Amino acid sequence: MNLMDILNKKKERWSPDQFVKPIEKHLLELEQKFESKNLKRIQESISYYSRLIRADGEILHRNHGLDGMQHVYRLILDASGVAARNLSTIWDGVGDWSD
Repeated sequence: MNLMDILNKKKERWSPDQFVKPIEKHLLELEQKFESKNLKRIQESISYYSRLIRADGEILHRNHGLDGMQHVYRLILDASGVAARNLSTIWDGVGDWSD
């Protein structure tokens, strides 16, 4: 079992509120990567952070359903409309989520 599997197993017991901070952090880091002039680095960052955020969405949906995802989305929307739009795009197709 690799580190990512261990972390994801731990997240299985999280409440929806516990997903907000890590997802916000990943969205912020993703936004900051766009400041890079290196296109390859930007593409790698988008892929990396999108996978992390999508994986959190899948765990959230599996354990708390669409209601849990909507709860997290609303909290992120309250903090940043841009981040919420990015989150919605990344989560498109996860469980019942539709962008």
